[in-house]
Amino acid sequence: MSRSALGVSRNQDVMQVLRMEHVGHFIRNRNSVLGYLQLCSNLRKAINQKSEHEIQKSIRNLLLHLKSVSSGEQSVWFAVQILLIAYIERFQKPLAQVLADPIFELASSKTNENFVFSRLLPAIVLIPGNRQSEFAQKLLQVASPSSRLCTLSNICSTNHRWPQEIYPVLRLLLNPMGSAHEENEEDQSCAWTSELYIAIVDAFSHQVQENPALTSSTQFANLLLFFLREHRSKLPPCTRPSLSQLAQQHTGFLRKPLCDLVAAICSS
Repeated sequence: MSRSALGVSRNQDVMQVLRMEHVGHFIRNRNSVLGYLQLCSNLRKAINQKSEHEIQKSIRNLLLHLKSVSSGEQSVWFAVQILLIAYIERFQKPLAQVLADPIFELASSKTNENFVFSRLLPAIVLIPGNRQSEFAQKLLQVASPSSRLCTLSNICSTNHRWPQEIYPVLRLLLNPMGSAHEENEEDQSCAWTSELYIAIVDAFSHQVQENPALTSSTQFANLLLFFLREHRSKLPPCTRPSLSQLAQQHTGFLRKPLCDLVAAICSS
């Protein structure tokens, strides 16, 4: 694709995003998959050329822009997600308060809540070595039940390996009483569905298939035990073969309690 077809040069693309100039306009006008892929590449290159302070300032400007508009802007969120993921991958440190605070504010906004919990947070906690576990747990503790389930569902629907940092986050998400959010009528109608339970069990199975070392992982087995104990009475019968296989495959010292619990679930 020619430079003229893209509308602006690579360097102009990057600088426009990083200076927060017409970000929505030029992203919306990229009407091809190639254009989006090129933009992602340019943003990541820009991250490697900027200081930590400069990148924080650019991301914060985008977040503050989202706070100031009355309706969601998918194009701006796209830039935020790419920049924030690249920032976390590069620096691998807990998120600075200057970035965490506006994300918390956006998460409490009906306009932006869905994007925070359906796309941004799942993407962050799936980054290897992300060091964002504490931030994610604090954010989820004030989230609505529906937002928490949205995050859980999106994590389980990916093929990414679970990094070490995600286990405390998943434990919180798998706890049906883990939210400090005051439930309203809409929240009370938010239920753990059979489809979600199937997706969770499939996700556990997929992790073992992708990383056989998990068959001896105490951390993985503890998370599975926690999930089974919290939800044993609601698990669909179709999940039993997968659960039995997970228990039988485990080679660590938690194999017996896992097998005993799964056997009890299957016989109930």
